[in-house]
Amino acid sequence: FVTIDAVGHGEEASRVADIATDTIKQQLSKGLVDIIQTCQSALLNTRGVVICFALYLPKNNRVYYYGVGNIRCLLISRSRVIQVNSIPGIFGTKNQTVNLSQLEVSPQTQLLMFTDGIDALPSAIYPLLRSMNSRHIINFLSHEWSGQDDICCLCESLNG
Repeated sequence: FVTIDAVGHGEEASRVADIATDTIKQQLSKGLVDIIQTCQSALLNTRGVVICFALYLPKNNRVYYYGVGNIRCLLISRSRVIQVNSIPGIFGTKNQTVNLSQLEVSPQTQLLMFTDGIDALPSAIYPLLRSMNSRHIINFLSHEWSGQDDICCLCESLNG
């Protein structure tokens, strides 16, 4: 799973987001670290993006995560919400070492990733999120959108 938000607005931002998307699509047969490094290299000499990558492996109930910038990721289960942190900066403006976070999750977990058009969610609403399905979470977040910036939201159930 990948969520991308190019820096800035307009045609140039769209072009940079397309470079990231196309590069990732071309690398899907490779491992996650290779995909991230290739995408990072393809974005050098651009304005860059904020981005998060997540790979779920159901056989061991693990999520591997890498994020850069003001992009958010939550792992939501019936019993808890885990906020997964991204590193500060802009992805693609320089080559950085890729260190994946590794998290064990229950099979009934939902992966939620969203861009900065939606503010950080206060932990007080986590119990509400734990009771929602993916469609309801997206609907809820769309009502939180301020309308001042574009948003990208991805919410996927990891139980198939």
